[in-house]
Amino acid sequence: MTNWKDIHQNLTPELQQKWEAKGFTAEETKEWIEFGLKPEEANFADWLKKKYNITAEEFLGDDDMEELRSRYKKELEEVSEESKEEKKQSVQDWLDQKYPKEERENIKELYINEENLEGELDLSTFTNLEKIFISHFVDENKLEIKDKEKYENKIIKLKNAQKFLEEYLEKNYSGKQKNEITGALYIDNKNLEGDLKIEGFTNLERLDCYSNKLASLKIINCPKLKTLYCYSNQLHSLELDDLPQLELLSCHSNNLPKQDLTIFSNFTNLTTLRIGNNDKEQVEKGIYNRFYGSLESLKDLNKLSELNISNTDIDSGLEFLSDSIGTLEHEVISDESNKYNFGVNEIHKQLTTCGNSISTWREWKRRGFNSEEIKQWKEVGLNEN
Repeated sequence: MTNWKDIHQNLTPELQQKWEAKGFTAEETKEWIEFGLKPEEANFADWLKKKYNITAEEFLGDDDMEELRSRYKKELEEVSEESKEEKKQSVQDWLDQKYPKEERENIKELYINEENLEGELDLSTFTNLEKIFISHFVDENKLEIKDKEKYENKIIKLKNAQKFLEEYLEKNYSGKQKNEITGALYIDNKNLEGDLKIEGFTNLERLDCYSNKLASLKIINCPKLKTLYCYSNQLHSLELDDLPQLELLSCHSNNLPKQDLTIFSNFTNLTTLRIGNNDKEQVEKGIYNRFYGSLESLKDLNKLSELNISNTDIDSGLEFLSDSIGTLEHEVISDESNKYNFGVNEIHKQLTTCGNSISTWREWKRRGFNSEEIKQWKEVGLNEN
């Protein structure tokens, strides 16, 4: 495990903070400095990473360093003072755009997560507010909450997830390399936000990082990981690589983009998979997993016994599920206006006819009855026996 103090003699705590603010871990910082960057060039490293979308290691041997510095400085000069001013935003204007006044009495949580916010924030119209989350990159010196004393016990300051992980490891596993850490890492409910990368924990068996506000989670080279709880975040990206022993994956109630279920097709040791949306309040905010299509991609998951697809657009493929399935959660959000019309309602209707039992549904299907016929026979009092 790389220690910040061992990276470079000129890497001061202030410069360390700049690297961390750009999302670099101690290991990544060390790689960039070994590549030829100076300890004070965190912004330059960030530009290189975003401009070329590769790591320091992948960059070795490429263009001349001075030429790259020249390109970087030229781009900086092209950013006019006028454009900088345009980036500034009144926090009250931002609030009015993000949270329409007619909806505020129903809002219980406020998430202030935009950079360059300035000014006074009036929250008096949020009459049922319970929590105010303030991102770690919001400059609180430029932000003032009106009547702040009223909200002191509701304000939650969020933490940079990657930085927290490094500090957590240093505190709890000082002197150990990542591959020496066994058992479980518990970093759930820690008010973390941003991107989190778990890499090289080759003997880790369980990771709990649920109930934070993580935006992305990347797990690489953790071949012994069996249990992953990452639900109730705001994940828009979930990258799982080299997890051959994974048995339980709970990533429900996030914000994953529209995609089918092929990303789970290789996890053949899974016994539990929860990918649905259980938080109605988050769904109403537009924060929910957008899985769609058929269950066919799970046909090789022969150990799967529990599956949650509630409030998704997965609408077919019951026949492809293994006989090992015992619990299938397929709830549909109560929505009189039919605003969401989740595709899982098609599966919900089929199983509701059969008492929400997939084994009963299979028995009717085995005897050649389609969904409409099952419904008709059940209405007149027949059952699968």
